[in-house]
Amino acid sequence: MSHASALMCLLHLPSPDGSAGPDAGSPAGNPCGPVPVPATLPWAHPPFVRGRAESIRLGLRVAGDSATGTAGAICVNEAGQPFVLTCGHVLLDEQGHAAGQVELIVADSPLQTATRLWQCSPHEAGETCSYDAALVQVSPELAMTLCQQNPALLPKGIRNAPFTPGESMGLLTRSGVREAVYVTPNVQVRLDLFHSGTYALLDAHGYRVEGGSTGGDSGAPVRDSQDRLVGLHCGSVNTSGLDYNAVFCDIGRICFNLNVRVVE
Repeated sequence: MSHASALMCLLHLPSPDGSAGPDAGSPAGNPCGPVPVPATLPWAHPPFVRGRAESIRLGLRVAGDSATGTAGAICVNEAGQPFVLTCGHVLLDEQGHAAGQVELIVADSPLQTATRLWQCSPHEAGETCSYDAALVQVSPELAMTLCQQNPALLPKGIRNAPFTPGESMGLLTRSGVREAVYVTPNVQVRLDLFHSGTYALLDAHGYRVEGGSTGGDSGAPVRDSQDRLVGLHCGSVNTSGLDYNAVFCDIGRICFNLNVRVVE
């Protein structure tokens, strides 16, 4: 596959599920973090069914193989253009490059569109990056439909770092909400890519997911007990000698670097 070849993305819309446990932490402000989307945007208007649900799974078929990730949120840039937010590493092809074109298909639905990968970090295998995220461009109509069909994409607010060790969190996966506990900031880790190679992630957050995470959870939203979005799940880590078994990138850093806001 060449550097310019396209990825095919399949979005599954699963059913609602439960919630996470009590919160042991408190919110913290960040002047550089994201702010709520103005209510004048058409897809930010009610009625949206609020409540925790399973996330949209983003399945990527590349040259006959398949890698999977999960959509974490809908974001908009300063111009009001909406995007699906997920992890960047799941959007790298088998050559380790980020493809510019993406074919987006919603499972069990007539919705499908040819679109583009707007921003992606990591952009290539072997990179060292401070965050792991990507924006897949969608139309306002598709963004509104995705939010209406799956309220998991609409958090009840944004919460920036720092977080409190020992506080309860929840990882929203396609198979349900997995209870988690925050462990530590400032994690540096090297993670495997789907096809081949690795990438290094700096300044991630370590947390322990009950039962661990599985393939396809990358990009899934990590929420606190008040259903505020705190970050995107990046992957599992070797638990030998560690109190955490997974890492996530905090949403404040992601939104600041991508210059977007999360739709709530």
